[in-house]
Amino acid sequence: MQRLAGVFDVSTDYIVNGDKSGKAEQTLKDAELIKQFKKPDKLQGEEKNTTLEATNDLLRDFND
Repeated sequence: MQRLAGVFDVSTDYIVNGDKSGKAEQTLKDAELIKQFKKPDKLQGEEKNTTLEATNDLLRDFND
């Protein structure tokens, strides 16, 4: 249960009891992002570095 809470960045109480304020939907969206960000871990070498650099560039541009 603690590992799931860590993956979704929520408390174990949230997993057990849920939340009525609509945060469950947001958590599902976050879970999809987490899944996408884990994909570069399967890559190696230059392919991994290029993917991480592109992701960093996109996030930096989004935050500016």
